[in-house]
Amino acid sequence: MLSIEKQIVYLISCAEVIEAQELVRLYEADGRSGQYIRNVLARLKKMGYIESAERSRYRITEVGKSFVRSFNRKPQLPAAEWDHKWQIVMFEFPDGLRRQRQMLVNHLRDLGFGRLYDSVYISPWDHSDNLAQYAAEKRLASCLSVASGCAVPGLDTPGRAGEIWPIGDIHRIYEEKEAWFRQEFLPKADNMPADDRGAFLLFLEIGNVISEIGLIDPVLPACLLPASWKGNDLLSEMFAAMRRVGEAIQDDSVYRKYVNV
Repeated sequence: MLSIEKQIVYLISCAEVIEAQELVRLYEADGRSGQYIRNVLARLKKMGYIESAERSRYRITEVGKSFVRSFNRKPQLPAAEWDHKWQIVMFEFPDGLRRQRQMLVNHLRDLGFGRLYDSVYISPWDHSDNLAQYAAEKRLASCLSVASGCAVPGLDTPGRAGEIWPIGDIHRIYEEKEAWFRQEFLPKADNMPADDRGAFLLFLEIGNVISEIGLIDPVLPACLLPASWKGNDLLSEMFAAMRRVGEAIQDDSVYRKYVNV
């Protein structure tokens, strides 16, 4: 999933039902073409995150709602006490279902799972509801198995986690985003635009960056991360800034329904 796809899933979840043209108008102000947004909507529908309520009107699916809940849960994960148990997803697909297999792998990675073996992915966090909904939506129950609360010796170290997730790459991206956040975004947020349209564009801007980070960072427990890691704190700070910008949008604004704060 691309960060823009993730953001649109979030916006549709806030609005419940939305016309494609509404999203086109929102993102044209952000420099995105109407055709680009319609292509994103078509991909999200094919992926099962949204569905057509009627022609050119979209609503969130149960899989989409569960994905948004997983995304919104990420700021709370660093404070959660990890019991050193894993959720393990194992799968095997017939040759004729290669596309479905790749879609499952992409979905697992979006949730924060890491590849342990070729058809075995793990996460320190429980995503049972999301996985059950995804398997039901895609009719994949016969192709995958989910085991939770599993102790796997030797995996709960930063070194081993670095082999399963791209910790170094994620750290470098956090460094780049922190520079942008402190030098560019916060000064704009501290001088909040007086109009709701300007505040909403600022909301989209920080939301897009959070979505980008959220697609690559599994938000691992502290014991699996290097001692110098500060990504969890920065992500929480960004979420707080996004909420602050969202709260600045008036209750009677046309943009308010897209902001769930």
